[in-house]
Amino acid sequence: MSTARRAFEAAIEARLTFAAHPRRGVVAALAATLVLGGCAALAPDATPPEPERGPALSEWAGRFSALYTQPGAPGETQNASGRFRLAHRDGKTLLELSTPIGQTIAQAQVDHQGARLTDHQGRHYQATSVESLTEQLFGWRVPVLRLSAWLQGQFGPAGEAGPGQSWVGQEAGWELRVENWLDGRSVRTLQLSWPAAGVAADRRLRLRLIVDTAS
Repeated sequence: MSTARRAFEAAIEARLTFAAHPRRGVVAALAATLVLGGCAALAPDATPPEPERGPALSEWAGRFSALYTQPGAPGETQNASGRFRLAHRDGKTLLELSTPIGQTIAQAQVDHQGARLTDHQGRHYQATSVESLTEQLFGWRVPVLRLSAWLQGQFGPAGEAGPGQSWVGQEAGWELRVENWLDGRSVRTLQLSWPAAGVAADRRLRLRLIVDTAS
């Protein structure tokens, strides 16, 4: 019989004893109170459950901004902004970048055959690394193959961020910052800096992704 069950029966017995023998009932009632109090003290503290992750996501859409520091005179920078769509399924990753009004800037696709990129003029590029392709076109590298994991708060050996948690860390030479979440599955705002703080470099890039939808 459980402790809670014995405490409940003791309380009932105390009430019956008090009705038949008031003086004896007072003692029995006090004893039952101590039993119940002891049960309450032994009960484990209630801890809120950790947020659960839903099924893995495969597509994101939102906005991006980029601040790129070029080699040369200090402070020489380029700015870019627009919209992005990232899809990752069946072993293929697709990244589309467009202007704020929807005109295509570039489309990059990566699969087991390598990386291919098409720019806004319809010119095609191909290489084994999509990072090298984006560097040829924009002047800075885009970690296309890691974005889907990062947008779900998964940072490989660097750790992971749980839903609702902010996070700062480094992976693959990038400094990453999760600022907030769209829901329990997708990061809402992700900031990426290349290279990570403290690394000397003549080129620097800061990317900021804001996710509007994820599925």
